[in-house]
Amino acid sequence: MLINDVINGKYLQHTIKILITLFTTMLISFSSYCQECKFSADDMFRDVIINGKISKFLNFDNLDICIAEVATYAKNYPPHFENSSERIVIEKKLDKLIKIFELLDDKTRKDQVYTEFLRRYGSVLAMSYNLDFPNSYSNTIEVFERIIAIDPEDINTNLLYGTFLAGSIFNDSAIKYLKKANDKGSLEAKFRLADFYARNKDTQPQAIKLYEEYLKIISKDQGAYHSFQAIKGGNVFIQNRLNGQNAPITKLK
Repeated sequence: MLINDVINGKYLQHTIKILITLFTTMLISFSSYCQECKFSADDMFRDVIINGKISKFLNFDNLDICIAEVATYAKNYPPHFENSSERIVIEKKLDKLIKIFELLDDKTRKDQVYTEFLRRYGSVLAMSYNLDFPNSYSNTIEVFERIIAIDPEDINTNLLYGTFLAGSIFNDSAIKYLKKANDKGSLEAKFRLADFYARNKDTQPQAIKLYEEYLKIISKDQGAYHSFQAIKGGNVFIQNRLNGQNAPITKLK
């Protein structure tokens, strides 16, 4: 009940004090690791007055800043760090983000506000997969499957889930979700789908078509342009994953 109310914003003043006390240690500890998101526990919530009473909502804006800082390093695979110390710092931040989401998660929820929460949770877990956290693959799948069950047509969910699957071990199912997001107008899904098709010589003609469509709209995307030229020139290199570990970069034949 309490976790449900934190996300929903429907609880009394004395409950606010209990919850703030519960999360203070974790959130302040997390903030101490963050250079970009120097928030206190209170900053993770926002006050909203409803019928003359103060209710608490999660402050998604501040939470997103904290997620974005970790994403700078861990959004893509392979992740990029200047040194091992930098990786350790980011792993600590990510671990604390995951613990925050675990505390607030309520698997009985099926409303729109909760799907916004779950999308962020799924993104955080996907980054933990890129950093080879234990059980990160199954945890990420479980959260995204819950979102899909609630709202299977949501464009952002299909994009995020498809992108995760495209970069994971069992990635063929990525096509279903990336196609759906692309059909609904997501340019990023078009780019991700083109990138996915580029990995297989048999589907490279589809990749070329998608890149052409994408570059007509985003002509200054140098990454997409170079990928497009690489396919046409037969020089496509793919970074694969094997059991959560780095595999050699191989050139498609």
